Amino acid sequence: MNLQEQNRMIVKKYNLRSDHDILNFVNNLAKEVEYYKQFAPRVREQEGLKHDSGKQKYHAMPLCVLGPLADTFTAGVKKYEKFNCLKPFSDSDSRFWDGTMRHLEQCQLDPLAKDTETGCYHAAQAAFNILLRLYHARLEAAPNVNNSRDDLEEDLLDALKNGLGE
Repeated sequence: MNLQEQNRMIVKKYNLRSDHDILNFVNNLAKEVEYYKQFAPRVREQEGLKHDSGKQKYHAMPLCVLGPLADTFTAGVKKYEKFNCLKPFSDSDSRFWDGTMRHLEQCQLDPLAKDTETGCYHAAQAAFNILLRLYHARLEAAPNVNNSRDDLEEDLLDALKNGLGE
């Protein structure tokens, strides 16, 4: 696109109908450029504001530890359907507890033991079950409360840390 075509495009885009409109547009643009030249260095000298105190610090959680857990969720999608684990279950507390204990038994002597059906680590499947036990217990405790994502994630992370003995 040549300079003439660019000028026509700007005139059309900004609805510039007269030479006076074009002159005002160019002058205002020049003022903005000058303002940003003066303002930008000062902005870089100041630290930005981010109101995140009291919020979860995900940087403290190394994502590499979640890979086996993601594999377990993926295996669940293949075996059942996506987010099936979030649906209501009858007697969810004892069912997820039993699942946790079965998988813990399999990895008690060998933390790298894998489930032959899914290929997932039994330890990750135990973590999956303990997290879902917590998730369903919270929903059952307050069925009419819309649990916030932050609260659920916080409790799930607490379950990983505390429920599995870390």
